[in-house]
Amino acid sequence: MASNDLLTTYLQGMLRKGLKTLTKAEEYDLATQIANGDKKALETLIQHNLRLVVFILRKMPAWTYSNVPVEDLIQMGNEGLILAAQKWTPTNNAGFASYAGQYIQRHVTRQLDNSERLIRLPVNIVEAIKRMNYTERKLKQTLGREPTPKELANMMDVPTKHIGQLKGYIQREPVSLDTIMNDMHDETNEE
Repeated sequence: MASNDLLTTYLQGMLRKGLKTLTKAEEYDLATQIANGDKKALETLIQHNLRLVVFILRKMPAWTYSNVPVEDLIQMGNEGLILAAQKWTPTNNAGFASYAGQYIQRHVTRQLDNSERLIRLPVNIVEAIKRMNYTERKLKQTLGREPTPKELANMMDVPTKHIGQLKGYIQREPVSLDTIMNDMHDETNEE
């Protein structure tokens, strides 16, 4: 089934269930019930915000450029929605959608980052690499050439050696443990 057909079927299923958008008062009432341990209220809040997941995902670059199937992206988004519903407490007159939207986006991004590489890098390293790549592109446009590591480090307000470490993470190829063990075995036999 094509991804658009799957998405249409998914959204039609939600419409058949008659899931409407909740008012702020209804969201706050559900939040109070959730805080008191009401699982049914949690389920209601989640179900009424399933369309939000699709709305958020369609705005993300992962929707267009990722090789991850649409149903997997939706599942990741739904997981983020569930986590947001469990942690949300209404404050500062903010609605659930504002809070959950950021949570969904962050959860999907982290899931994709974790599954993207053969060897998973810590989240802070992945975010630093993204920031470095963004800054590098911006400098390249401004300068009309590739920026030097020192220029990049100055723009990011980090030591120059930090740029080298981040570039090392990008360029480093995974090495098989068998290769390492064979090399060590060969070295001990030579002695």
